[in-house]
Amino acid sequence: MNVVVRKLRGVLVVVFLITSAVFTASFVMLPILLLHPAFPSRVLRVLRAITAAWFGCGALMIEALGVSVSVEIRGATAKQLESDVKNLLVVMNHHCRLDWLFTWCIELRFKWATSKVIVLKSALRHIPGIGWAMQMLRYIFLHRSWTRDEERMSCVMRSIQRDGPAAVLMFPEGTDLSKDMKARSHQFAKDRDLPLYENVLIPRSRGFAHVFNLMMCGSEPLVVWDVTVGYTGFPPGSGEADFLAGVWPTRVHYRISRWPAEQIPSDDSALAGWLKERWAEKEQLLEDYNESDGSHMMLPAESAVSTSPMATEFSDKDTLLPSTAASPFPWDAWMHNGSPFFLVANALLFPALVASFSWARWWLVMASFILAVSVCCAPPPFNTGLSNSMAHSERFLQGKLGGLDTLIADVPSRPKEG
Repeated sequence: MNVVVRKLRGVLVVVFLITSAVFTASFVMLPILLLHPAFPSRVLRVLRAITAAWFGCGALMIEALGVSVSVEIRGATAKQLESDVKNLLVVMNHHCRLDWLFTWCIELRFKWATSKVIVLKSALRHIPGIGWAMQMLRYIFLHRSWTRDEERMSCVMRSIQRDGPAAVLMFPEGTDLSKDMKARSHQFAKDRDLPLYENVLIPRSRGFAHVFNLMMCGSEPLVVWDVTVGYTGFPPGSGEADFLAGVWPTRVHYRISRWPAEQIPSDDSALAGWLKERWAEKEQLLEDYNESDGSHMMLPAESAVSTSPMATEFSDKDTLLPSTAASPFPWDAWMHNGSPFFLVANALLFPALVASFSWARWWLVMASFILAVSVCCAPPPFNTGLSNSMAHSERFLQGKLGGLDTLIADVPSRPKEG
C-alpha cells in the first residue's frame, strides 16, 4: 500500500474515532447519565450498549485497514469464553500503547464489550471524548500510589458488582514495552535477582491480587483469562503517532488460556507466584512467535502441529485454534450489538447537525460541550442522596473531587487525612 494512502487511512480512522467519541459522550451518553441517581444499573447497561456499538465500529475499521486478527483458545471452547463475561478478569501483556484499541476485535468475537472495565492510568481520563466515556463506564483509573489506588479499586469494583456484570482487563506490567520501560524493568529485575525478559516486563502482583480477591466476592464464579498478544510489523512501544503515520500491524494474534478461579491460589504470595509463572510462559510464547515470524505461538513442550482441525468460525464445538491463521470477522455479532446503526448515525447525523446549526444553536452546542467537559474533568457536587451531595460539595470546594468516575461510584479520589 502506498505510504501516502496508508497515512490518509490512519488519519481518517483516528478522526472518526475521536469525533464520534466526543459527539457520543457529549450529546448521547451525558444526558443518559443524568438518570443515574434514579436508575444506576439500567443507566450502566445502556451506556455499555452504546459503547459496545462504538467498539464494533472500531473493530471493523481496524480489520478493514488490513490487520489480520487471529485467536487461539487453550483449555476452553468459544462458547465457554462467551459465558465468562459475567465475572471475568483478563490479564494481558502490554506490548504497546494501543493494546486497548486492538482488544476491540476479540471483545466483538466473545461478546465481552457490554461488561468491559479497564484498569488504566489516571491521565487517560482527560482525553476528549474517549476519556470522558471511560469515566462514565466506571473504568478504574490509577495514580500509581497504592494508598490512593487500593481504596479507589475497592470502591469502583463494589459499585460495578452492585449494578452489573464485570469483565475487568488488567495489564499487570503497568506500562508498555518501550525501550525506556524495558530498561527500567531490567534494572528492577537485577535489583531483585529476577529473570531478565526481552518480550515482556516484570509484572506487578499487588494490584492484580487485590482485584482478584475483590472479584472472588462476586455473585458469579470468577474466571481468569490469561491472554498473550503478539504483533507482526508493530514494534514494542508503538503508539498513536505511529498509527497516524500509517504504521499498524499486519497481524495481531491472541492466545487465550482459561483459568477457573478454583485452579488459582488465593493466598497473595502464592497468587504472585502464579502470575510470575504466566509471565515466564509469555516470554517463551512471544519468543517463539517472533522467531517463527508470526506463524505460530507455542511453548517448548507443545507441538507445532495442530492437534485438531482449524475452525473456520466459532461454534459450540471444542475448537482449538493452534495456528495464527486469521479468524473471520464476526458479522453476526457486529450486527447484533448495534454497530451498523451507530456507524450510520455518526456518518449522517453529526455532519447534518454541524451543517444546520445557526449561531444560536452553536452557543447551545458549546454550552453542552462545556458541560460535558466540566462534569467529566471537575464534576459538580450531585449524587444519589442528600448526604452524598453534601459530602461531594465539601470535597469539590476543597478541590478534592477527582473525576466523573469519582462521582458515579462515590470513590474517594485522595486518601483520608488522619
